[in-house]
Amino acid sequence: MSRSIGLTMAVAMAIALCGGAQAQTIPAGSTLPRLVRFSGTAKDAGGNPVTGVAGITFALYAEQTGGAPLWTETQNVQSGAGGHYTVLLGAAKSEGLPADLFTAEQAHWVGVSVEGQAEQPRILLVSAPYALKAGDAETLGGLPPSAFLLAAAPAGGSVAKPQATSSASPDATCAAITSDGTATANQVAKFTAACAIEPSAIFESGGKVGIGTTAPTAALDVNGNVAVIGSISSTAAATLDGLSLPAVETATATAGSNSNSVQMTASAFNSAKSAAIAEHFTWQAEPVGNDSVTPSGSLNLLFSTDKQAPAETGLSVAGNGQITFAGGQAFPGTGTITGVTAGSGLTGGGTSGTVTVGLTNTCANSQVLEWNGSAWACTGIGTGTITEVTAGTDLTGGGASGNVTLNLNTSKTDARYARLGASNSFSGVQSITGSSSAQTLTVTQTGTGATGDGIHGITSATGGTGVFGEGAIAIQGYANTGGLAGLFRGATEVTGNGNNTVIGDPGCGAGYAGIGFVNATLAGCTNYALTGGATGDTYINSSGTASIHFRNTNAELATIDNSGNVNVIGQNGGGSLKVAGTLTVGAGIPGSINPATVGIYGAASGSSQLGAGQLGDAGVWGDTGGEYYVGVMGTSDTGMAGFFVSKSTRYASLEVANYGSGGNLVFETYGLDAQGCAINTNGDLGCNGTIQGVVPAGAQKVSVYATESTENWFEDAGGGQLVGGVARIDLDPTFAQTVNTNVSYRVFLTPGGECKGLYVSQKSATSFEVRELGGGTSNIAFDYRIMAKRNGFENVRLADVTQKYQEIEQRQKALRERGAGRHPAGRLPIGPGEQTIP
Repeated sequence: MSRSIGLTMAVAMAIALCGGAQAQTIPAGSTLPRLVRFSGTAKDAGGNPVTGVAGITFALYAEQTGGAPLWTETQNVQSGAGGHYTVLLGAAKSEGLPADLFTAEQAHWVGVSVEGQAEQPRILLVSAPYALKAGDAETLGGLPPSAFLLAAAPAGGSVAKPQATSSASPDATCAAITSDGTATANQVAKFTAACAIEPSAIFESGGKVGIGTTAPTAALDVNGNVAVIGSISSTAAATLDGLSLPAVETATATAGSNSNSVQMTASAFNSAKSAAIAEHFTWQAEPVGNDSVTPSGSLNLLFSTDKQAPAETGLSVAGNGQITFAGGQAFPGTGTITGVTAGSGLTGGGTSGTVTVGLTNTCANSQVLEWNGSAWACTGIGTGTITEVTAGTDLTGGGASGNVTLNLNTSKTDARYARLGASNSFSGVQSITGSSSAQTLTVTQTGTGATGDGIHGITSATGGTGVFGEGAIAIQGYANTGGLAGLFRGATEVTGNGNNTVIGDPGCGAGYAGIGFVNATLAGCTNYALTGGATGDTYINSSGTASIHFRNTNAELATIDNSGNVNVIGQNGGGSLKVAGTLTVGAGIPGSINPATVGIYGAASGSSQLGAGQLGDAGVWGDTGGEYYVGVMGTSDTGMAGFFVSKSTRYASLEVANYGSGGNLVFETYGLDAQGCAINTNGDLGCNGTIQGVVPAGAQKVSVYATESTENWFEDAGGGQLVGGVARIDLDPTFAQTVNTNVSYRVFLTPGGECKGLYVSQKSATSFEVRELGGGTSNIAFDYRIMAKRNGFENVRLADVTQKYQEIEQRQKALRERGAGRHPAGRLPIGPGEQTIP
């Protein structure tokens, strides 16, 4: 999208924006522009692109890393989408890059630092910048070659000495002007060398100049960012024509498009960061009512600080010129009233200027305003015509003037009205209303007999009640000592929210009373929730597949489902199941196990013979009578599947035993790749891997490895001293008892000094001799190492254990297959190749 800039501007905000930008111009007075075009991407410390104006420092180095910079400068750079920018190195100074920067034949590397961050990896300059050296090649010591030509001899025959001047210019001309032939119509040419013309990025068509566009639409049409140092203003011969910032894209029915923005940046020093921070204001036009019959637009102000993305401030100007202020905008004055609205019975009001409020004038003659409980309304004044009040039947009093009084004729004794101190009977609906905090109606039964109700209610209606109470406490009873606050003969129902509480006979037989939560009567000894038996037993009951829940403050503590499974949860999930006797899981407890000394007994596929023999007492006892079952199993995804801790000085924390014989396995470990170790009843340890020890080595801990052999060798080592070339070594008696020295053993000698050599002779079951070769008589010291066969293992060499480990693998496979059969979605987590069961 083209961005057209007129020669003059009428918007003061745009003038301030352009005045804050930095122009990159060719240094004046230089025949060769000492500038280098450089492009890059600006990113913050988090690797995110930096858009808008940012301070970037550029430096040139002779090395890829390290070393002092040969040259530096800082520019305010306008970054586009994705943080991409293009600058001219040297544009910050009028003289451009130093003339001698590229005179030496050496590589140059560019280092870039964005907003004071660490310098980015340096970039090698390509050969084009070294063309700066060509400017120096046209001079000798800074002077043109013509300054050194000999002048013609004068008539007198004397020769004048050549005089070099700094203002001399070469008088050589180009033999030909060359071009690569890629220019198009209206494209402005530029010199890329002394006699070479190539296309530039500038086009001219019909008196309009375009930069970055081949079809300019204004006197100067620039497609890209424009940086200007100084202000843009009109001259005496021109008027301020304005700044054109078109939309970024053409609107569609789906979405409108904002205009290109006018950005103004201030720089404020942040004391916390000890750095200058850019403060950005952005004006941009935004579409309003896109894809409607009345689309419009608004001019919005956005703000961002440092490297943040611009955000709406809330200040905007609508297409009709109305201004919307940011939230919290305060205006001069202390009042906060924004309008006066006339309520009922009033007229007038307003939201501006001086407002007047008055009484309504819509009432008719002789009407007045009267509050009807919700509003003021017009109403008429009474105009009655009563002239006299005469006492009727059973009344006294009356009159024809003043305030008159009517009274009940108390001399009448018939049943026309209720009488105090006598029994009264009311056949109609009666209502008694009280307004004090005392009882409205008090009924006292003073009789002392076994029966007699204070209030006795009777109803013949099938849905009615003998006594009905309504209020915060509908009905309340208070019992004397030893009495009852209430007595209900027959089933009692209390209405709930969607379900009722029924108290009565549950239908379980004589001596039972129950409570049910149903919209029906209790019957059949099935739909009760709680029932007490004749012998004092208490029964809790749920129906169908429902569970029984135990709660505290409505938080679940434990549940029992319809299968009898107990789930103990506890407050915040910290519950536990405590059993005074033995908790049995699976098969019943064998008769040989004492419930008082076994906390939890769990059996899978029946109990074992060993379990029936009761090896001992335990807190947790796992048992199985099946071949491919597990007595106790622990599993974990991220923690430990089993943990055994003790502080006993007599017993092991974990003891594993196999009561079989013949080299049966006692302990086995392995991973998913079937690599591991096994210990059998003979005490043999077999491992697929290595046997290691871990020892400290300074600040480290390192592994050391055991020497392994094809046979069962025991080793011992020691030292001796030759006397006259001979020494006798007696075997350690304890070592000699662990090995068979009657079978040939091996002795290895290491002399501790100069000699003809050493050899072993006179080997016996208890000693051997060391002698010097060639009948030598040296008295040197020496070391020895002896290897002898272990007693009972003299003939074992590379024992074949293939069958044993095949049996282990077959057993592991059977366990996995059994697990896969029980868990179609996975495998039983036992043995190599396991899969997690969901």
